[in-house]
Amino acid sequence: MSKDREGILMSQPHDNGQPPQGQWQQPQQGYGQPQQPPYGQPQQGYGQQGQSPSHPGAQPQYGAQPQYGQPAPAAGSNPMGLASLIAGAVPSVLGIVFLIAQAAVLRSGETEALGAINGLSSVLSAILALAAIVLGIVAVTRRGLSKTLAAAGIALGAATLVSVLSGLIYSAALSAFYG
Repeated sequence: MSKDREGILMSQPHDNGQPPQGQWQQPQQGYGQPQQPPYGQPQQGYGQQGQSPSHPGAQPQYGAQPQYGQPAPAAGSNPMGLASLIAGAVPSVLGIVFLIAQAAVLRSGETEALGAINGLSSVLSAILALAAIVLGIVAVTRRGLSKTLAAAGIALGAATLVSVLSGLIYSAALSAFYG
């Protein structure tokens, strides 16, 4: 076998000096593609050809991909995002507590206290929902920090606020029609 000027392997020429038709072989590596390291060997990121793998504690270069086995650089923690998530999740726990309180009031037979329990539950849930939304918006606008917890807090706060407002509208509608 011999290679032509483009690196393509071909059969030895026959008597007429021409290679036989249909005897071309594909090159080992595609045109312009870099040589891949053997399986299990670390790969270098873009712009790192010829450089040794980074040593522990080194910062990745701009545009470089993290090496295999190394954690990806994480965005900074966002305490306001966490506070937003907690403020958005607490109304769900309070809802269970107020549900148990309503069951206890119904069992005792004093149904007049149900309105006070529902009102307190609605007010606390609305305050926590607004706090979750405000903290989440502030946390999302901070640069360089993780926005995942803040987005979850905003979503929980918005869902709680919609729930409280729809409950108030429903109560007002019931009072107007049956009141």
